[in-house]
Amino acid sequence: MFTLPLGLREPHPRVIGNWRVRPWLFYAIYGDYPSDLKALRIGQTVLLGTPCDFSGEFVADFKPLATQKGVNLMITSFDGGYIGYVTPDAYYNRPTYETRDMNWFGPYNGAYFEEMMMGLLKKI
Repeated sequence: MFTLPLGLREPHPRVIGNWRVRPWLFYAIYGDYPSDLKALRIGQTVLLGTPCDFSGEFVADFKPLATQKGVNLMITSFDGGYIGYVTPDAYYNRPTYETRDMNWFGPYNGAYFEEMMMGLLKKI
């Protein structure tokens, strides 16, 4: 089992257009939650835990590495703290709930999480 603390930029959720909430106000309202990834291997099954709503669109990117390592991979959300939604970076500017309202630490968290999770999967 591994735990990997993540360093995140300051939160800056968008409210209207490009107007954003200041980090101190965000923390006052939502709190400051831990952000780390967890990896657990049980036999040939590996669970990667994320502190977010992690987009299912990323899962296909992990399949080749999981196959190469000979493991069954399960990626889970809501593991520990909560940092909002993490979606593919190409969607960051879409006016949807997941990308506009709940993507508090973006942009580029999609690529960041994927890189960190691939590293964990390689280690375990």
